[in-house]
Amino acid sequence: MKSFQIQKIILISFSLAIFLFSCSEKEDQLFDVKEEVIPQTADIKDTPVLTFNTRADYDAIFTNPQLLEDKSKANKSFVSLKSRIDGFRSGDGLRNSTLQILEDTLFEGYGMLPKILNKDRIVKIGKHYIKIDLLEERALVLKEEHADQYTDLAASNIENENIMLFSTNDEVLELLSIGSTGKVQRIKNSCGDPTAVRKNCDPFSYNGNRRRLKAKVVYQRAAIYFSVLANAKAEKRRLRIWSRDRNATCNTNYDFRFGLKCSRAYNEQGSVFSSSGEATYRPYEGTTSLAYYRLAADLSSSNASRILSCLIQDNF
Repeated sequence: MKSFQIQKIILISFSLAIFLFSCSEKEDQLFDVKEEVIPQTADIKDTPVLTFNTRADYDAIFTNPQLLEDKSKANKSFVSLKSRIDGFRSGDGLRNSTLQILEDTLFEGYGMLPKILNKDRIVKIGKHYIKIDLLEERALVLKEEHADQYTDLAASNIENENIMLFSTNDEVLELLSIGSTGKVQRIKNSCGDPTAVRKNCDPFSYNGNRRRLKAKVVYQRAAIYFSVLANAKAEKRRLRIWSRDRNATCNTNYDFRFGLKCSRAYNEQGSVFSSSGEATYRPYEGTTSLAYYRLAADLSSSNASRILSCLIQDNF
């Protein structure tokens, strides 16, 4: 928790720094500040959410991502969290506070999740509206029978007694299926498997003071979404702001072994190469947490002075 608090301070400091600088090139312009204030969503009718009638429907998008694309296109008024983040990055202008931007951009490395959530970071699965709050490491849940209180959910009003609280470390869909009302009620796996905890490795390799390799190897846990990521990103610095260098090469070599909770074991080795500044390896994303894992990765780039090696593991 202490490490996460430090990360919060760093992220907040970084977000504040964004306001002090801007770049002439669209690729490097992270944010374009405008004095415009947009009020919070007033009603669920004003902010459509993606709806999955059952958990099976939700699970299906991870084996067939096209289902998610089709559902998003069918709901023409739906605005995903990813769309809003892309708006920040393309310089369309700020419509939120610095803290709200920070909360949103925490989702950038979470694969399909920002495509699933709406701009309030909410999705409806079965009979529950679920909001994911990565900054506070919690999931807020509201039953569909209280849909008229969507505003409170969007605003994270935990004073509302109908809003249930869970940890992002737990499988919230499974907890809801057994009638949990929140307050982080952990369950024992019927198969006796342990539950792996989050581990991460985030080193840098600099090549002078304007080029670097940013590596990220992590097991992500977000209540309704679990994933493993190894990412090598080449960056360049301009006006004191680091951004992706699309002219650099990156390579990620990996050796990954893991077991899904109450399921079989997997292992794979290989590499991912990119000539556009970012090489991403994401071997797993879904709704079931891992029982154990071991991921070793060597990450390199033309922007780096050395190869970065990472190893994360738990219950292995």
